[in-house]
Amino acid sequence: MLRECPDPLEDRQKRKGLWYLSIVPAQKQTMVFAPSWRTEPPDYYERREIAQEVAEEEHRRAIMMQNVKKCLLLFAMLLLCGSIFIIGFAKNKPVSEWFKQQESKVHGPSPSPNDKNTPVETKTETEPKESTEKTIEEPEELSKELQKEQRMKDIFNVLKTISTQSDAFEEGNPGDLTYTWLVESDSLQLEADDSRLIQRYVMGLIFFSLGGENWKLGDAWIPSGKSWNPFRKTAGVTECIWEGVACDDDSNVITIKLDNKGLTGNIPPEISQLSHLQYLDMSENALVGEIPASFGSLSALEHLYLDETKLSGPVPESVCKLKELEVVAVDCDPKDIDVYCECDQCDCGIDTSKQDIEARNKDIMDVVKTISTDPKDFNGGLPSELAYNWVSQTDSLQLEAGSPYLRQRYIMALIYFSLQGDQWTLDKHWIPSIDTNADHEPECKWEGVECDKDDYVVSIILDNKGLKGDLPIEIAGLTRLVYLDLSSNPVTGEIPNAFGKLDKLEHLYLDEASLVGSVPDSICQLKNLEEVAVDCSPSKPTVACGCDTCECSSKDDSAPQG
Repeated sequence: MLRECPDPLEDRQKRKGLWYLSIVPAQKQTMVFAPSWRTEPPDYYERREIAQEVAEEEHRRAIMMQNVKKCLLLFAMLLLCGSIFIIGFAKNKPVSEWFKQQESKVHGPSPSPNDKNTPVETKTETEPKESTEKTIEEPEELSKELQKEQRMKDIFNVLKTISTQSDAFEEGNPGDLTYTWLVESDSLQLEADDSRLIQRYVMGLIFFSLGGENWKLGDAWIPSGKSWNPFRKTAGVTECIWEGVACDDDSNVITIKLDNKGLTGNIPPEISQLSHLQYLDMSENALVGEIPASFGSLSALEHLYLDETKLSGPVPESVCKLKELEVVAVDCDPKDIDVYCECDQCDCGIDTSKQDIEARNKDIMDVVKTISTDPKDFNGGLPSELAYNWVSQTDSLQLEAGSPYLRQRYIMALIYFSLQGDQWTLDKHWIPSIDTNADHEPECKWEGVECDKDDYVVSIILDNKGLKGDLPIEIAGLTRLVYLDLSSNPVTGEIPNAFGKLDKLEHLYLDEASLVGSVPDSICQLKNLEEVAVDCSPSKPTVACGCDTCECSSKDDSAPQG
C-alpha cells in the first residue's frame, strides 16, 4: 500500500548550510536558508524564457520583412530596366517624331497644316525625359541624405548628455564605437526621440568598454562585421534577449549577470542610467579602476557583486545609502584588502566560507553529471542547468552531495523545468518563483507525487496539467517508480528507451499526448508492467506499440490510492 511520506524537512535542515538574516527593513525581515554570499536575480530564468519567445517572434518578422524588401527591390529593378529600354528605343528615332507619336496616342491625330479653321500651335522645344527625371531624383536623394545627417546629429546630442567625458566620443573610444553602431549597424535603427535609445546605448557601451568581443558567451551581444548574420536569433531584437540580461514587463533592464565571462577594463559610469536595475553581477572578471560614484543613483539596486576582480579604492558612500540595497560583495577581506567598504550591507567574501560553498557545489555537479551525462546539458540555461542551480543554490533543503535523496531531488526538479512547470495547472507550484523567499517542501509533498515509507517517489500523476516539451530521459533514475501518468498533455518527441530501466513500473499512461514513434522494446520487457497506454488506436495511431500490455483506447481508473 502506498502512502504519503512524512515531512523530513526538519531533519534535512540540520545538514550543512548557513542561516542568514536578509538585510531588509525591519517589517520585512525573514529567515532565508541559502548561501549568504550570493543570491540569484529575481525571475531571471522566467524572464529570459519570455524574452526568448519574444525574440524568436521578432526574428521571424525580421526575416519576413527582408523577403518583402527583396521582392520590392526586384520589382523596382524591373521598372528601371523597362524605363531604360523605352528611353533607349525613343532615342533611336528623331525626337520630334517620337513626341508626335506620344501626343497622337493621347489627343488623336494632329490636324493638317492646310486646315484654315484650325489654329496652328507653335512648337516649343521639350527637354529630354532624362533631364526631367534627374531634376526630380536629385532633390529626393538630397532630402534622404539630409535626414540621415540630422538623425545622426540628434542622436549624438542625446548621447552627449549621457557620456559627459571630454574624450568620450574620440575615434576608437567606447563611446564612439557605440555611437557608430547605433547609427549605422544596429538593425533596430532607433530615432533620437525613442525612449529605448538611452538603455540601448548604455548596454552597447558596456559591451565596447569591457572587451565584449572576447567575452565567454554563446552569442555575442554585438557581433563583429565579419561574423554578422541577419538570421541569427539575436539580430534585430532588444537587449532583453542578450545572454546574462533580463528585463521587466516594460522591457526595462533589471538584471545583468556577467560573472566569470571575461570582462576586462574600467566599469562605465553610464550604467547608472539603467534606473530600473536591481541585480548587477560582474564578479570574477578582470575589472580595474574604482567603483563609479554614479552608482549611487541606481535607486532600484538590491544586489551588487563586484568581488574577485582587480578593483581598488572605496565603495562610494552614495552606494551605501541606497535604500533597496541588500548586499554589496567586494574584495574587502581584511587579510587581503583591495576595496574599502564601510556599508552595512558589505559582504567581503571571507575565503573559508566561499571555498566551502564552491566545493559543495562542485561535488553536487559531479553527482548530477552521472544523471545528465551530456556536457551540453549545462550550457545556456537548459533545464539541466536550471535544476542544478536550484538544488545547489536556491533550494532551501540544501542537500549535500552525499545525501541519498539528492539524485531524486534533482530529477524531480528536472521534470519541472523540462516540462514548463511554471505553467502547470496546479494549486501550488512544485518550485516557487525565486523572488517569493518561500521555503521549498520535500518532493513527497508536491501535488501529484506520492512516496513510500522511505521517502522515495513511487507515483507521479500529472494528467491534464499543461505539461509541454520532451520527456526527460532522467526519469529513469527514479528506480522505485511504480505509477507514471502524464496523459492528456501536449508532451512531444518519443518515449525514451531509458524507461526500460524502471524495473518496478506497473502502470504507464502517455495517451492523449503529442508523442510519436513507438514504445521501446525495453519497456515491453519490464516484468512488473501491467498496462501501458499510448495513442496507438487503429483509427488514429501516432505511437506504435508491440507490447502485450498495450492499451490503445483509454486508461481505466486504476491509480493507486494514498
